[in-house]
Amino acid sequence: MMSDQATTMTVHLPLHSWVVNLAEKCPHRIVALLGSLCLLAYIITIPLPRIDGNLIGSDGVFYYAFLPSIWLDHDLDMANQYRQLLPAERINLMHPTSNGLLPNDYAVGAALLWSPFFLSAHAISLVINHAGMRVSLDGTSYLYQAITMIGSIVYGCIGLWLMTISYRRIVSHRAAIMASVLLWFITNIIYYMVVEPSMSHMVSLFTVSLFVATWMKTRVSSSLVRWATLGATGGLIMLVRLPDATILILPVIEHMISTRIWEKPSRVVSALGQYTVFGIAAVAVFTPQMVVWYFFNGSPFISGYLITAQPTFNWLQPHLLDVLVSPFHGLWLWHPITLIAAIGFLWLYRQHRSLTILLLLGFLMQVYVIGAWRDWYQGDAFGGRMFIASIPILGFGLASLLDQPFIARHWKATFAIFAVLLGWNVLFAMQYRLGYIPMGAPITAHQMFAGKFEMITDIIRQVLQLLKR
Repeated sequence: MMSDQATTMTVHLPLHSWVVNLAEKCPHRIVALLGSLCLLAYIITIPLPRIDGNLIGSDGVFYYAFLPSIWLDHDLDMANQYRQLLPAERINLMHPTSNGLLPNDYAVGAALLWSPFFLSAHAISLVINHAGMRVSLDGTSYLYQAITMIGSIVYGCIGLWLMTISYRRIVSHRAAIMASVLLWFITNIIYYMVVEPSMSHMVSLFTVSLFVATWMKTRVSSSLVRWATLGATGGLIMLVRLPDATILILPVIEHMISTRIWEKPSRVVSALGQYTVFGIAAVAVFTPQMVVWYFFNGSPFISGYLITAQPTFNWLQPHLLDVLVSPFHGLWLWHPITLIAAIGFLWLYRQHRSLTILLLLGFLMQVYVIGAWRDWYQGDAFGGRMFIASIPILGFGLASLLDQPFIARHWKATFAIFAVLLGWNVLFAMQYRLGYIPMGAPITAHQMFAGKFEMITDIIRQVLQLLKR
């Protein structure tokens, strides 16, 4: 469709040959290996004490509550699930919806995609009970929660693999897998995969990566099947997290420009048919959310967010710079690799101008939407968590940068930079999780820099005190 031609530039890094071969021919094995390590890390942490006695927490409770309500109770009355998963004071603050139900304003998509894992947990629980051991069958035990959260890890890994496939269409295979792995471990992806998988972010990463991979694979096609597939994958994005749906407009803009539909009426008619198929497929997949809205709010077109929080968005005064550089979870400040990825678009533009413009548009639309949101700082968040769905887009810039010859010539400096950023991310995550910095407030420059070393000193001191006992 576009004039861009996918070109591959080989970067010769001084790595062991088997690593190079694995990166170029079997990126899925690298993703599987690293994903297995993430899974192991999550399993190891399951026995750790939890303040609320649950593996899921925060917004994750509301995403998860759909599962036992739909699959075990066969309704959307989540009062009994809330009693199991939420403190009583939180429930007392809830006001019934117009249909008399306790509200759940969160999207149903994550729960639907988690369903195979939840149902597997239920089957295992039934087998255990049949064997004579008593295990809860209400859908809220650790067994159900743990297996369901493994679903987040799986979806996150598939999303990263799909990112690699998309990048391989415009850069070398090695640069593609390097970009995906670096974004995996030097952004908040790793945190929301291993530490807080009950949030919807890994499922959101998967749906956006699936849409981008479908778009990249079918760019030269104008078939109705192509538009139906794009629509269906776009509907998944909407089903999981509606604000991420801004990316759906990008293939449409690309098609309109590349075919110059305004030049002939016949092209307009043909395009309208394709866009109609695209829209119908997206709405069809999004229908479960509309059903949920109807049961809770009395209308398939009214989200609970529009009822419980006014105003939801301030479109005229968005916090555009704040969401990027503010100490209050600013994306570039907390995770500098995302700034490096954005800079990488300069190199991508040299070979793929129209694609670069579209990808930048996709990222800037998210900056605007997140910046206009009433909670632009994204609540309790390890960095700019709402931007996780934009990482597949930013990754094109990072992959293009890593594919440049000067990166190969200065591979030691490149390795050192990313090693420092990895250490920064690990220490930041420790500060956040262990309470050395606030989860829902801006941090100071001292906390951001000196605070990391003070935390290490404090942890060593506490360990030494324990050893002396």
